[in-house]
Amino acid sequence: MCFKRTALVLAFVSVTIGFHVPSIAMEPLRLKMIPFSEFTHNKIIGDYSILIPVPENYEYVADKIKGASLSSSFWMVNQDVQKFITSKGALSENGFMHGTISVGASYDRSRDLFVGGDDPSTISNIKKLVSNLSLERFQAGPHAVLLSTGQVKKSLRYVYTMHVATNIGTNVALVSYSPANNDKALGDLVWGKLKNGLVKQSAIHKRKPASEQPPSVSLKESMLAMQKADTHKSAIIKFAKLASDIKTDDLIAMFSKEIRQNEGDVKLRAILLGIIIPFFTDFTSVDTYKNVAQSQFHDGRIVLIHYTYIITDDGTRKPFTIAFIDDAGSLKVVDIAVNKCVKSRHPVSKGRCDNKEQR
Repeated sequence: MCFKRTALVLAFVSVTIGFHVPSIAMEPLRLKMIPFSEFTHNKIIGDYSILIPVPENYEYVADKIKGASLSSSFWMVNQDVQKFITSKGALSENGFMHGTISVGASYDRSRDLFVGGDDPSTISNIKKLVSNLSLERFQAGPHAVLLSTGQVKKSLRYVYTMHVATNIGTNVALVSYSPANNDKALGDLVWGKLKNGLVKQSAIHKRKPASEQPPSVSLKESMLAMQKADTHKSAIIKFAKLASDIKTDDLIAMFSKEIRQNEGDVKLRAILLGIIIPFFTDFTSVDTYKNVAQSQFHDGRIVLIHYTYIITDDGTRKPFTIAFIDDAGSLKVVDIAVNKCVKSRHPVSKGRCDNKEQR
């Protein structure tokens, strides 16, 4: 997905909410090495040879974070989950890790460049907000990797991010780490361990030439897909009505087989009942204000992502994002996130993401 570069700076500082004074003395940090696919719970499709160092006391808690998109993975101390939710990310002294598909970066294979990561314009913008910025490139098998570290000037919070080219269209996976107590020594230790593994990967693997990479979608295919975007409205309305009527089985049937296999119907049902359906309880109609972006599935099919709103009983506009793929003529859902304004994606006007936190 390719987005405006001005939004990409926010992707780098998105884990900077809150600030904690580093503790004077801390116990040595124990780490467990988690394979990339296990870290993301296979939510990001692909074969990755990356091991992510995770603090030993962290657990996978994404299923407890209401409103998290289906591609999100959260790791933190279990007892911090409720505090994380109520404080909107201003976590306690234990820190956290997060993985997802980036909404602010894309990988340009022809230039071997992360647009929104290490392109000149983004670097210039990030340096206005972040001091001691460090950017390092690596190669993990066929996947380009970018490690970024720095300190946000306003909050003084240290941030650690990793961009990974998924080689599915221009999609980029984003992993971020907010160290306990904003302790730079801990952050450097964890990211240093990650870097050491990537150094070895880069030494073993050579980058494949573009001719060996998955084929990109042609301009003609891209334009034809965007022309079909307006025809998705009926599917969006259908999903919203089914959710409003609490038709859980019918909602599950609207998801792609890949999502159902990765998540499992039991977990998908829990997500629907706990997060998605409550959002649509007061649904009356889908707003006419929308924006559409394009991505690519692992098998080359085009994914269209709709950023729009529902209108409730009292006339309130509530933002949500839903992505569809064409599966043999039938539209299937591959991702949905509710009650979140996506910076530079959701149309902004009075009553529409004009006073909400931009994620």
